[in-house]
Amino acid sequence: VKWHYWESVGSDTCIIWLGGGIAGERLRINPFWLESYNTMRFLQDLSLHYSLLALEEGTDATLQVSLNRTVYTETYRPKSLLYNTRAWAESQGYSYIYLMGYSVGGVAVATEATLEDPEGWNPPHGVILITVPVSAELRASAGNLRSNLLLLYGEKMTPFYTQSGIAYFNQTRGEVAGGSENRQTELCVLKDVAHEVWTVA
Repeated sequence: VKWHYWESVGSDTCIIWLGGGIAGERLRINPFWLESYNTMRFLQDLSLHYSLLALEEGTDATLQVSLNRTVYTETYRPKSLLYNTRAWAESQGYSYIYLMGYSVGGVAVATEATLEDPEGWNPPHGVILITVPVSAELRASAGNLRSNLLLLYGEKMTPFYTQSGIAYFNQTRGEVAGGSENRQTELCVLKDVAHEVWTVA
């Protein structure tokens, strides 16, 4: 896997970004260059304040027939890509590491932090989920989540997305496994936006 790395000198925070992709039996994450222009600008703005990693090229050749091209996506595998990337960020001396997942990438992020490696995402590390449809399995296991948590949805999004995120958030509010007393959680449903919460609908 190749990452695009914006290093913000002096920042104690590193964001690991997983963007859109293809949902199905497996989650395939698109490289950064396939994001919309607005999403790219959003990430570039974040990189002014924080160090940021975004997938540049994955290991899975995915044929886009309609465009007659091959794109190298990355299939989400538990305790692999994100586990190793967090370990790298820790080795670089970052005090705060945030997994930020948008859409399909957010499903991978929620799966990693809720089901596969919750102990790896204890505070001060955190998870940011943006416009993520949260499955019943993840909602049922939300009590496993230990990390700081921020959820962002647009009020003009498909109701299931927002409703599933609110249900997940409510399930994370109880007593945390392993006790994370300094944990912060926040849910924001933003007006006048939809899937891309940084863009007016």
